Amino acid sequence: MSCVPLTEMPARPFIEGGGAVRGIDGNRVFVHLLLKHKFGLPNFYGRNWNALWDLLEDECYSQEEPLVVEMKNFHCIPKDMQEYCEGMFGVFDDIHEKFPQVTFKKLS
Repeated sequence: MSCVPLTEMPARPFIEGGGAVRGIDGNRVFVHLLLKHKFGLPNFYGRNWNALWDLLEDECYSQEEPLVVEMKNFHCIPKDMQEYCEGMFGVFDDIHEKFPQVTFKKLS
């Protein structure tokens, strides 16, 4: 069984190019960059929930072995970002419904 841990969001994350990410929009960009990195998504990933669904669906289609994705320290990110990430959990729920061998767990 595989495990892909998502890490907590740092208070002042840095993204490609070395620039600091600030504000809600910057945090949203960081969430998508973190997902891109952790899932190994291609450079053309559109940084939105529809694009996440499309790429995960393609990846999970050939997933035969059980796969568990664990998300850690979710409680550490700001409340507004937790609300924004509800879209991500919607994608994860839809992926699990279509591909029961893929499970997403929010550990904290």
